[in-house]
Amino acid sequence: MLTFFFRHRNVQCGTLQCKDGERQPVNDGIDQLYSRTIISIKGQEYECKATSGQVGSNNYPEHGLVKDGTPCGDNLICLNQTCVSLFPHVDQTKCPTNKQGQECSEHGVCTNTNRCFCDMGWGGTDCSSVVLLTTALPTEALPTPENTIKMEKKETPYGKRRA
Repeated sequence: MLTFFFRHRNVQCGTLQCKDGERQPVNDGIDQLYSRTIISIKGQEYECKATSGQVGSNNYPEHGLVKDGTPCGDNLICLNQTCVSLFPHVDQTKCPTNKQGQECSEHGVCTNTNRCFCDMGWGGTDCSSVVLLTTALPTEALPTPENTIKMEKKETPYGKRRA
């Protein structure tokens, strides 16, 4: 039963199974290696597309196979068409901490490359250093003759008859 589970999990790491997409392959050189079939299941039509065969140049990447590193489950990735644990393939180290053991000194966020992305006003590898902001704050504009609002009395001739 366990063997079946692992084989079933590997299904997601084999040949690509696509939905929607273009009418023909988008890669040059494989338009002659392409087939399209319409099937009907319980009155619903489905279009199946496939490419096959060898592509002329040796530098053309494998087509139709899931790429290494594609997720195939929680903490699982495809590697050589097999669904395997992610953990042996990623750096298990943590981000830098301060003397109190706080990751990124609680003044930043740990990135996927185990580096601290510091909050504004903090710096250093562990975000423990205060950084003075050199950006000048905007000042309030002083009134000038051009931007001064002038209040003027306006008279509207209501009720006055024209002669």
